Amino acid sequence: GRGGMLTLSSKVILNGRVPKDISHSHYTALTIKNALVDQVRDMRDDHDRPNVDPHQADVPLVTIFFGRPEMDNTADMTVYRSLHPPGSLHKRGYRAGTAVHKAAMKESLAAGLLYQAQFDQALKQDDGQKICLVDPMCGSGSLVVEAAMMAADVAPGLMRIKCGVPGFQMPPVLRWKNDNEDDMVQIWKDMLMDATQRARHGMQNLKHMDILANDIHDGALDLLEASLFKAGLSHAVEISQGDCSDVQFPESTLDSQIWVMTNPPWGVRLSEEDHDSWESLRTFLRETCPKGRTQAWVLSGNKSATKHLGLRRSQSVVLKTGTQDLRWLQYLILEKPPKQSPKKYNDDDTDDGTKTSARKELRVKNRVDHTRSPDRQSRSPSRQPRKEKQSTNHYGNKRTTERNKTQRRSSSKPKPKPVKLVDDDDSWY
Repeated sequence: GRGGMLTLSSKVILNGRVPKDISHSHYTALTIKNALVDQVRDMRDDHDRPNVDPHQADVPLVTIFFGRPEMDNTADMTVYRSLHPPGSLHKRGYRAGTAVHKAAMKESLAAGLLYQAQFDQALKQDDGQKICLVDPMCGSGSLVVEAAMMAADVAPGLMRIKCGVPGFQMPPVLRWKNDNEDDMVQIWKDMLMDATQRARHGMQNLKHMDILANDIHDGALDLLEASLFKAGLSHAVEISQGDCSDVQFPESTLDSQIWVMTNPPWGVRLSEEDHDSWESLRTFLRETCPKGRTQAWVLSGNKSATKHLGLRRSQSVVLKTGTQDLRWLQYLILEKPPKQSPKKYNDDDTDDGTKTSARKELRVKNRVDHTRSPDRQSRSPSRQPRKEKQSTNHYGNKRTTERNKTQRRSSSKPKPKPVKLVDDDDSWY
């Protein structure tokens, strides 16, 4: 035919061991794209080729290869037509066009940590108790922004549309004109409408919770404010600047359930500044956070760093991101139980005073019987000092063998007690 053509893009994902000829994903994607456009050119009367748009393609194609080395090193290939624009879905869009913190956490990782801590389940509880989430070392605020999105019930895909990520203002599925896809287009439109209504209702629910963010660096807070403004969540987060130990809770959180979620600095080798940060976090958790209604989740990749907190972990979740071996640690801030005074026995307080008196008399008698008198050895003539074992050497002289002396000395020494380790857990946390 001679009708208008849609643009396309091609992406390749390799799973398992694939043949060497297709092991280069970029070259393989170009080969698939050339085969498709050549096929379209042969089918058209004007021999025109469709254009390629890697960013806002009308038909984004994703080809997945599954390696099968047990069958003569072959691979199974499946081509998918993507409903969303190309690119990683972990990018929400509120960081687009702004500088990114050098130690910024990925948005998808921050959301996964919140789900692992079951923060989403706490938001769904209708027990009348408010929730306060605080990040005393927020940095550029990945955990804070994702928590606000989760509390407002804003879908990540909807956030991409709002933030104007290229291609998301009009998803590819809405641009298809094929009559066979009418149902799919309508389903997609209904999903967008439902997500929009849920976000509008969720924005109202943000009034019933508090989100606090603090950091000592003003540059990181500037990035956080820019992300919140672009996401439309500036009104949902209260930002402060200062040391972690100086963070204070507002009066509106007196009866709230406190969630502390933070990602302190944890280099492989802690600097002096990092040590001070962990000491400040220790002060905040142990002195500022209310006892009995606070749980803290701390992300760390350094074993020695977490020892500064001086707290016993309640849960440890193993994480692997890139080459980093991390732990997502939970600490419950509980009230110390009152010290119990030792129980005193009194003849008048017991049910049977005669039994208590008898026990006292028995203890006194045992102490008297076990007391040794100075001349006890003289009153026991039957006990004579042990004679040393003797042996005769080749000269006929009798002498005490060194072996017998060694055995006697070693047997008289008390056996050393085994050393009990304080923490013999294999986990380095």
